[in-house]
Amino acid sequence: MKKELKLTLVELFFLGAQMNAKYIDYNYIAAMPDIQKRYALHEQRALETLEERGILEEDFSGNVELDEEIRQLLEPVFFGAVESRLDAEQSYNIHLHNGKITIAIMEEEGMTFFGAEEEDIQKLLTGAAVTVQCAKAEVGFWKKTFTSEELENETYRKEAIKILKGECENGIL
Repeated sequence: MKKELKLTLVELFFLGAQMNAKYIDYNYIAAMPDIQKRYALHEQRALETLEERGILEEDFSGNVELDEEIRQLLEPVFFGAVESRLDAEQSYNIHLHNGKITIAIMEEEGMTFFGAEEEDIQKLLTGAAVTVQCAKAEVGFWKKTFTSEELENETYRKEAIKILKGECENGIL
């Protein structure tokens, strides 16, 4: 897997605001602490921390510029209409947009995001039984569990990848 980025859920929320996000996974919002009270303070602290980490840069006028590599990593998270999840020994949220794949892992302190390729997803399908699911905006939701034995078969692996990539039409694989 490629570049790794660790963010708190509050940082993720405010990065989404800076990028004018079209989508954000509800699970991320639900796990986020309440920021309604003292919203401006939460925003200021998050942006300061992100600036200290080199993720964004704010000028004296308040204009914010996001690191381009980070922007590309997070585009699937905020603009992808396909959100998938692979549950095995660990859970992976998979975001897809314009051929880019970002994998997210929810942790105690927030999220870790990785840029990925289809081969990286293939590797996640080995070893244990997995459940794959996909929600595709305005189209539908699919969920299927595969045993480790089934995933040794290329046909089943391809089917799992197809679900994760949202390549299902009208509920049919």
